[in-house]
Amino acid sequence: MKNKNKIYKNNDFTRFMRYVKPYYKYIAIAAAGGVVKFVMPLLVPQVFRYIIDNILLNTTASPDQKIREITIYVLCLAGGFIFFFAPWTYVRHYYAGKAGHKSVFF
Repeated sequence: MKNKNKIYKNNDFTRFMRYVKPYYKYIAIAAAGGVVKFVMPLLVPQVFRYIIDNILLNTTASPDQKIREITIYVLCLAGGFIFFFAPWTYVRHYYAGKAGHKSVFF
């Protein structure tokens, strides 16, 4: 009985892949956007770890130097989200929606 279910699952998957295959470019672009969308937020704790460990706990730097370095890192992080994360998130949603729509209404 278990083998029967496995065969049906493979047939369902191959049937699904036949519908989606013509739109593999859209899916590839959406997957690249998904990688950016889900990996970019992982930079936030790393940047804050660097800020805390190397800037705030640095006893040789003056307060003005610390503020300047923190500002630079936070602005770079914000710029990355504005100019890299947001467009790729849009691209991901656009092409995933387009591939889904075309595979249903071909």
